[in-house]
Amino acid sequence: MKTTEIVLKKPKQRKSIGPTRSPETRRAIVEAAREILTSEGYGGFTLDAVAKRAGASKPTLYKGEQGKPGLLIEIYDQESEALLTTPDLGSLADELVWLIRTLWRFWRITACGAALRSLIAEAQHDGAALALVKDRLLPQRRSYPLSVFERAKARGELDADFDPTDATDLLTAFSWYHLVTDTLDREKDIEPAVAMIAAGLRGA
Repeated sequence: MKTTEIVLKKPKQRKSIGPTRSPETRRAIVEAAREILTSEGYGGFTLDAVAKRAGASKPTLYKGEQGKPGLLIEIYDQESEALLTTPDLGSLADELVWLIRTLWRFWRITACGAALRSLIAEAQHDGAALALVKDRLLPQRRSYPLSVFERAKARGELDADFDPTDATDLLTAFSWYHLVTDTLDREKDIEPAVAMIAAGLRGA
């Protein structure tokens, strides 16, 4: 009797790319992180605590995050993006004052603002955290004043070839000084500083 040999082919297996994450899991992780940050502050904000509250496995969470600083920056971006989009007020000085005042109030009254000071301190002795601050946090923060300067150029308040890099650095340093020294309630300092910078730009 002739026998027929049946060969079962194994299905092709997907190469492992590590733990995957659905959009629902992602939302759960970010929301859990936001809740913990609000209730516990930066000191109680750990990836273990986030994984437990979100119902996510630790490998899934750790694979997709750049540590505690990376998750904090993501929350910060989500909460600040719509808030800091500056309306067209028809004046460079007015828009810069609006932007800085709004930013300071965000820092002063939200858990993200308090946590940002802790992140800056951590970045002074943690190379990975410092890289995230420089390469991920600051570029997005700089985009808000840069958009104001570009609009001022379009209105003719600044020369078309004006490079806003140095002015943006000055405004960033001014705001971060008040953040790290916990003097964000001194909003009276904003208008004179903006007026001085705007006057210098007009005279450039």
